[in-house]
Amino acid sequence: MRIVVAGGGYGGLACLTELRRRISDAELVLLDPEDNHLKMTHLHETVRRPVQDYLFSYQQLGKRNCFEHIAHSFDHEQLDSIASSSVIHIDGNSLAFDYLVLATGARPPRLPKGQFVFDRDDLRTQNTAEIVKKFLSKDEPDRVVTVGGGGPSGIQILFELVHHFKTKNFKARFRLVDRDGSLLEEFPQKIGSYVLEKLQKADIEYLPETEYMSVDGDRLNLRKLSNGQTISVASGLTFLFPGVRANPELRCDRFGRINDFENIYAAGDCARFDSRGDDQLTAQVAVRQGKLVASNIDRTSRGARPLEYFFKELGYVVSLGPLDAVGWLLSKNNVVQGLPAFAVKELVEAQYDLFVAGIDTYII
Repeated sequence: MRIVVAGGGYGGLACLTELRRRISDAELVLLDPEDNHLKMTHLHETVRRPVQDYLFSYQQLGKRNCFEHIAHSFDHEQLDSIASSSVIHIDGNSLAFDYLVLATGARPPRLPKGQFVFDRDDLRTQNTAEIVKKFLSKDEPDRVVTVGGGGPSGIQILFELVHHFKTKNFKARFRLVDRDGSLLEEFPQKIGSYVLEKLQKADIEYLPETEYMSVDGDRLNLRKLSNGQTISVASGLTFLFPGVRANPELRCDRFGRINDFENIYAAGDCARFDSRGDDQLTAQVAVRQGKLVASNIDRTSRGARPLEYFFKELGYVVSLGPLDAVGWLLSKNNVVQGLPAFAVKELVEAQYDLFVAGIDTYII
């Protein structure tokens, strides 16, 4: 039996690891255009550590979990044809499969960039500390750093930058541009209030209901969503972290099987399960969906009844620089902050590291 997984993010790797544990004789194939898996939940830490610390080679992971990696970007426009034939055509070769799992994730919109405007993809391939170093080498009397995006990713890298500049005695003003009217609107209000307090304490300019439009040299063109007014602000260094979206979004039944297809499943940010389980675009949801889909492929192949997805998030923590964080744990009414929240986040990350290494501690 050959099972192909398209996408080597959290959901895809979780699926492959669980498949190998459950079906020892299956032929597993990973399709992903990249050479490495990136721990996206650590991307903000590349301000103080090289990105290589958070890259896992698919070749090495494949040796550990006995799967083959093929550098290929799955074409969703060919899904109907692929489903009808159970064959994927790759560079003139045919790859037949018994089951296919789509874990192609979600991506941010493409925004205009300039010489000192960077996004997620840039931080995957460049040394963030070197980016900062080049910015500091510019002869600017008034340095301004802007982060576009008031979600967890934007907030996390903002506070990493603030801490980095402070510890290195670099002088700069910081700004956060946020499309929403208040911070972290999808979280309990206490969390947004805690972050706002930290912004004010660090003297960070906050522009709510404002979106990034374009860049012209060292000036950003922003639009106020309340009245449509366009404003221009100075920014010598800008990091863009807009929200991500699945493209396309794959509708699944409560077992993770894509609607209308018998042997094709989905997991992670690209999947929407018709079930009682949480469906947020988070790493913990992606891991649980990937594990469930692997389990259901195993059960279906043996003629057993598949399991329904019902996972509820156990919490979510936003890092605010080294040794500080805020989030909720077990219940959204249970807000944790400061060092205890940071410790929770570190434990969650350690759990995923163990899982990638082949040690499954995900009890729920």
